[in-house]
Amino acid sequence: MTYVINNANVKKESEMITCSLSIKDNKIEYIKSHMNNVNFIKMDVSPYLLTPGHVMLDFKIERLANIQSFKEHMKQLVGKGCTTALVGVSVKYESELKQKVMKIQQQMINSPIDYCICVKIPIRALTPSFIRQCKRLKIPAIFVELKEEELYTTVWGWIREALYPYFLSVIPIWTPDYSKGKIKRLTAEWKARLEEEKIPTVPSCPTEGEPLALNVLRKIGISPIKGELRIGGDVDYNLYQQKSREFANQEEVNYDMDRPVITVHKGRNIKVGNEFYINPGYGDQLCIKVPGFYSATFE
Repeated sequence: MTYVINNANVKKESEMITCSLSIKDNKIEYIKSHMNNVNFIKMDVSPYLLTPGHVMLDFKIERLANIQSFKEHMKQLVGKGCTTALVGVSVKYESELKQKVMKIQQQMINSPIDYCICVKIPIRALTPSFIRQCKRLKIPAIFVELKEEELYTTVWGWIREALYPYFLSVIPIWTPDYSKGKIKRLTAEWKARLEEEKIPTVPSCPTEGEPLALNVLRKIGISPIKGELRIGGDVDYNLYQQKSREFANQEEVNYDMDRPVITVHKGRNIKVGNEFYINPGYGDQLCIKVPGFYSATFE
């Protein structure tokens, strides 16, 4: 069935646009400023803010003890408007990588939302051999735990050579917890060092359980597969209630961004108000064939 999401106030990066989306077979067929002359069923969403389904980083899933805790955790993610999870797997040694990836894949078989697998390692495990294994497994991002001095003792040239031609991103997690001022300085030094070495990176580790920024999604390679409303893309979106119906222009709209009113994943309602409609196994694993194809920069 074809229908139209009409008069959508769409949040696109830092601006707000009004458009209409034609939906066919749970895919976005085309997007136009208006579709007043078409005869399809129209769903007016003008009272709401429409955003793409969120992509969120999550290192907790691998530690969940049973199916019930998994269901509750996924419900919490959906409640925040998450339709795709970037699932982290903790690996200490290269020999563990394949087994742990297979274990998380097994765990995610019943996932109601889509997911992409990344890994978290101590920086001592970041070797050319480890990089090659990640490339074979199509892991688009590696989170590395490190101290300040390890930024300068790591042989980055070897890492750069091992990346070709699958340029996955290397993302820092500073340990122990440094002060905000020191983190800011280390982030700038990390960014400068990896740019000099021509190694793809997200210079600051995203916060778990919060929507990943579009430039992060593009750097990792998840966007434009997920996290954007695009022609040919899945119908993943959130509708947020505006706090005030009176506003002078769209840039001044005040929306309640704590929780979406409605969350849709691949054309299905998975949350409406306080009701959840979880479909175990409806989620798919994303295979990132070309990380960072839509290159991103970080200011």
